[in-house]
Amino acid sequence: MREDPVAAEGLPRVVGTAGHIDHGKTALVAALTGVDTDRLPEERRRGISIDLGFAPLDLGPGTPPASVVDVPGHEGFVRNMVAGASGIDAVLFVVAADEGMMPQSREHLLVLEALGIRRGVVAITKADLVDPEWAELVAETVREELAETPLADAPIVRVSSRTGVGVEALRAELARAVTSATGRQDDFPFRLPVDRAFAIAGVGTVVTGTVWSGELATGDTVVGLPSGERARVRSIEVHGATVAGAEAGCRAALGLAGAGHAFGRGTTLVGPEVPWRPETRVEVRAWLSPSAPRAVRSRDRVRVHHGTTEAMARLRWHEGREVEPGGVGLALLELDEPIAAAVGDRFVLRAWSPVTTVGGGRILALGGRRLRGAARSERARSLAEFESAGKPERLELALELAGAAGIEEAALPIATGLGTRDLARAIRLASGRIEQRGGRWFAVSAREALMERIVSALAEFHAREPLRPGMSLEVARRAAGRAPATLVESAIDALVEAGQVERVGASLARAGHRIELGANDRDVVERALELYGRAGLEPPETPALAAELGVDPARLRSLLRHLEDRGRVIKIAGDWYADPAALAQAERMLIERLGGVEEGADTGAFKELFGVTRKYLIPILEYFDRSGLTRREGNRRVLAGRP
Repeated sequence: MREDPVAAEGLPRVVGTAGHIDHGKTALVAALTGVDTDRLPEERRRGISIDLGFAPLDLGPGTPPASVVDVPGHEGFVRNMVAGASGIDAVLFVVAADEGMMPQSREHLLVLEALGIRRGVVAITKADLVDPEWAELVAETVREELAETPLADAPIVRVSSRTGVGVEALRAELARAVTSATGRQDDFPFRLPVDRAFAIAGVGTVVTGTVWSGELATGDTVVGLPSGERARVRSIEVHGATVAGAEAGCRAALGLAGAGHAFGRGTTLVGPEVPWRPETRVEVRAWLSPSAPRAVRSRDRVRVHHGTTEAMARLRWHEGREVEPGGVGLALLELDEPIAAAVGDRFVLRAWSPVTTVGGGRILALGGRRLRGAARSERARSLAEFESAGKPERLELALELAGAAGIEEAALPIATGLGTRDLARAIRLASGRIEQRGGRWFAVSAREALMERIVSALAEFHAREPLRPGMSLEVARRAAGRAPATLVESAIDALVEAGQVERVGASLARAGHRIELGANDRDVVERALELYGRAGLEPPETPALAAELGVDPARLRSLLRHLEDRGRVIKIAGDWYADPAALAQAERMLIERLGGVEEGADTGAFKELFGVTRKYLIPILEYFDRSGLTRREGNRRVLAGRP
């Protein structure tokens, strides 16, 4: 499921079976391992595999430890087959000599292609039931059908599970296949999609699955996604043997302490130290098989198989309105059920109805949103650039895709598909073009784009409010959108350092911004200040003052905000300003009145103290409450410093 993993030849490997029903997959696994993987009573009664089966696989000396996952071949159990195939390194593709390629053989091949399985061996089973010439003809036919698939060069071995002919030759070819298969990432965060869950008396909940990446030890805590429920790993078994830990490629059974009901098939176990987030939107490159029954249109419903999870989804192409069979496109997948995805993961695409496998794809970005027009085309271009980039460039391009949101440092592997070694190298190579702020990484271009937005917002503010010294920092942060505060502060600091912006108290202004009042405005200001000074604690409301001065109320409000910025008037209510000297005198009177009175004073006492009507008194008292001088307790007020 992961792209470009680091080779780690010592890690365990998993072989998965594939092929049509009743072509002898389970019997062949038994011949190779000595284990009958049909464990359910119904499977034994019906003589077919219904669910996944597992067994240890000895491939001989000098090969990695291996397991085999036996999948059902019936068309009704393809979802179970996909769940088992999602964690394999190589495939044992089975075709019966007495039947040849069949419909489920071809659908399983399509699933394998979607999951990126490129190594495997073809077994022509039941060779004892046909003449050698017929078996040879079947092998030639299979080779022709595999010509356009990743298994085109896979070795073909004729075997009989009943007589044992060819079994050891098959084992040798499987050993070569798993050894040459691309290794798993041993430095990627732990992840295990659960394919079975059951309860055992004295143990509790037991889950099984293939460790996709990372490692796990007894006593560790795991998180089950998408629920977020946590549990402690009480025990670990690998094919019945108790072990202290499990690594990438292991088929593991985990005994979980404290696990609830949220750990069934479809759950993905991860470690708590990495911020995995269940995703309901992912951006992908999706492709359709030439055998798909019809085109997939934008907004069509599809079925997405990721790991052991099946989720219904709506697919929205970034370019064009549909993709024909055999075509490829970039798209946004809107999932009904969240998945524990990482960039680089592969998935299987199945039709909504009739339910059949139609293609697959690879995840290029997590999250995403609906876009229109040019923005959608630009997003498609960026995703295509990311997909074609080498490992060193992926980090920088992923950060550019993330924009102002950046990526949390611990989430870098998930968002890039890179292990810790490749990430360390990518960070070194991108020095000067990426930066870290407050535990998150950003592309420098994201900060530069934010700087442009802030400068543009400041220009608009100065044009709209020419009498204000600057735009408040809070408004500047809102202009930056949803960008983290650390990036916003970084952008502001860079603008100040570059001389483009000045800090004016708790505000920002374009460099060189100056306020100059014309003669008419200066006259209005002086007359207004004189009226406020005479009015004391009974100031006029702004509309009344505008009428008295003969000016437009909107213009007067702008001038009053200008005076407020300079401390020459104080706003006491929505459209009410007052003389600072009058309020200072009222503050002294209030402190003197309440200083020695623990029970405070009621509204009537303040009305007598200030000598004003209730119309003016209430806004003044609420102003002192807001400023932190007083605190209201019922109908009384006390000094805010009193208990």
